[in-house]
Amino acid sequence: MTVQLNSFTFGGNYPIDKFVIDSAPNNVLNLLTLTRKDGAKLISSNYSPKEIMIRGRIAGTSQADLETNIDTFKKSVMV
Repeated sequence: MTVQLNSFTFGGNYPIDKFVIDSAPNNVLNLLTLTRKDGAKLISSNYSPKEIMIRGRIAGTSQADLETNIDTFKKSVMV
């Protein structure tokens, strides 16, 4: 399986066993309740963080190569 996240492509040194991504995250509304009136006033809205799960392996030909691949993986998925 090959998956691309931003500009990083999983595959090759990063074989994937399982990839789970949920649908769109919930839209969170920040409301101000109005005194003596039914309803509320919308102050702002934002989307909660979207979660993904990636399960696989990180491969390397040597310890230095493996450490480089791990660092590259961390930089690519921490957005």
